[in-house]
Amino acid sequence: MEFITIILNAEKYTTKHNTFIYYSNIVNNKSYCQDHVVLYSQLANNLKHLSTTPNDAFITPNLCNDMHNCLISVGDAWLKSNVPIILNSKAFTEQKLLIIITWDEGYVGDNHIATIFAGSAAKLHYKSRSSYNHYSLLHTIDYL
Repeated sequence: MEFITIILNAEKYTTKHNTFIYYSNIVNNKSYCQDHVVLYSQLANNLKHLSTTPNDAFITPNLCNDMHNCLISVGDAWLKSNVPIILNSKAFTEQKLLIIITWDEGYVGDNHIATIFAGSAAKLHYKSRSSYNHYSLLHTIDYL
């Protein structure tokens, strides 16, 4: 299985949201990094052809688009302009795929964190009342 980490904007990018770069077997392997850590701008081209679509991709927005250093409306605008491109791509329309959008923290006193599953592999209109955490998400991704 090929795993690709995609960086949105190197100027405002931070490594703390891309845990994969903390693994020495990734960071210390220059050829692996060159092949798998790519600019976000490459994704649109990759999604045009099934043969170039990665099996897994981890998209790390920059500090503005991830809503940490800018208004929530900036992050919402980024999602609104980028998620449809992914969902309407050849890869998503011709294969059973899933996009998972999650936040790393909540902004309400109870710190509930939103996670959205979209794409042909997601259950339509499903809302779970169970309690989950980020480890649950990692387990789900590992299970896929």
